Amino acid sequence: MAGDYFAGPRPRIFGHRGAAGVAPENTLASFQRALDDGAEILELDVHATRDGEVVVIHDPTVDRTTDGHGAVRDLTLADLGRLDAGHAFLRDGGFPFRGSGIRVPTLAEVIDEFPTVPLNVEIKQREPEIEAVVAALVARRGAMKRVML
Repeated sequence: MAGDYFAGPRPRIFGHRGAAGVAPENTLASFQRALDDGAEILELDVHATRDGEVVVIHDPTVDRTTDGHGAVRDLTLADLGRLDAGHAFLRDGGFPFRGSGIRVPTLAEVIDEFPTVPLNVEIKQREPEIEAVVAALVARRGAMKRVML
């Protein structure tokens, strides 16, 4: 299925935070794994950085999913780029993604990396509001028909 969020057969298979059980959630690696495993739609979460970049991460802080600490909205995109988003992922008693270069992606990167995949984007950040920023980004990327906010 390509493109339109509402097109396609039912039921739909969503990759929730990608393939969060087998790869670090809300990362390009997790989204690719979900698609490889048969997902048709990717579900993801967004917050904005201090410098206004929309990034794909579930929590308001980076503490649970990376090797960093602090609120996403207090960090810059450059700050996030230095974090290891595979650091905390535990599987089979080990940390198979630590140091593998996985990072917190921007929403623009996800849209561009998966140009035909419908996306279910959950805006998690409440303050400051980012709905208009997210909608404008989706429109600039020409992804309005394949993104549900």
